[in-house]
Amino acid sequence: MIDAEGLGQGRDAARPVQVAGGAALAQVALAMVALDLAARPALAFQHRHRHAKAAQLERKGKSGDPGTGDDDGFHCQMRIPVCPASRNPVCPILGAFVPIDLHFLTESALDDTRLADYRDLQDRRLGEDSGRFVAESELIVRKLLATDLRVCSLLLTAPRLASLEPLLATGKSDYPVFVVPQSVMDQIAGFHVHRGCLAIAERPRQLVIPAGARTVVVLVDLVDVDNLGAMARNAAAFGADAIMLSPRCADPFYRKAVRTSAGAVLSLPIVRAMRWPEDLLALREQHGLALVGAVLSERALTLASFVPPAHLAILFGAEGPGLDEETMRVCDALVTIPMAKSPAVDSLNVATAGAVFLYHVTQRQRSAG
Repeated sequence: MIDAEGLGQGRDAARPVQVAGGAALAQVALAMVALDLAARPALAFQHRHRHAKAAQLERKGKSGDPGTGDDDGFHCQMRIPVCPASRNPVCPILGAFVPIDLHFLTESALDDTRLADYRDLQDRRLGEDSGRFVAESELIVRKLLATDLRVCSLLLTAPRLASLEPLLATGKSDYPVFVVPQSVMDQIAGFHVHRGCLAIAERPRQLVIPAGARTVVVLVDLVDVDNLGAMARNAAAFGADAIMLSPRCADPFYRKAVRTSAGAVLSLPIVRAMRWPEDLLALREQHGLALVGAVLSERALTLASFVPPAHLAILFGAEGPGLDEETMRVCDALVTIPMAKSPAVDSLNVATAGAVFLYHVTQRQRSAG
């Protein structure tokens, strides 16, 4: 019933109960040892029933030995009891068990090949060709675990493991969870990961614009990852059905873009155009979407006077150049947000303008039914 690998001392703790004739209670006692270690990983190495390797690791740390070699760490497969119906953690005597593959590591993690995808994250690693991406922060990882995307591994500090354990128990945890000290995580990532929570997952397969889409956001040559992430968050917040990216747009699954989007890129269909402007024109020809360009021009319709059609694609260009002339020529309408005559500011940030546009459009669509 319980995988007690790495918990030999726990068996010893349960044996007196078993001798007394309570075989079932012995299993419960052993389960509680596992639960105690899993729920409180920060105390795992101080627990009196800890595995011998954990004790060895603790002695290395206290002696100043940085610890190298295959024995530097503590690996166990915790089985967390959950209610079969709700999948919520329950008393071990009542529930089924969900295994969590835990690896407690110290400085040996710095050379561990299993953590290669987490190294030097400030560099643009794990590009689109890799098929994988990094999720950063507990908020984003929670959203990731709620999707159907395949998770490759988690890299956590002990407090984040304690926080995420109930969620890990509710899903199919068929991936390793590596737990390291904060200082080790920072060295691996190449910067201070103050949230103490990272994950590697597979990117979604090439998506398509959903049939019957009413509102699609089109980003044209938006190369700033923060702006792209913010636009994805806006699109999700105001109910857009999908995002289309021109070929030159930034990577929506770059670490900073995922974080800035507040995880919106994990669930919103994002389609990168392979042929431009052919794929853009297909939004009108195949999906019946009017192409509306957001521009900075006194000759364009003001947003307040613009009555959005029932189905439309709103095009946003990069800050500075905006939409290029060729793209504006294929638009069915050009719309602007009028600016005050101020010498200090002549335009809005593209993400701010996008939020204003999307709010106006979606409110008009709702009121029109």
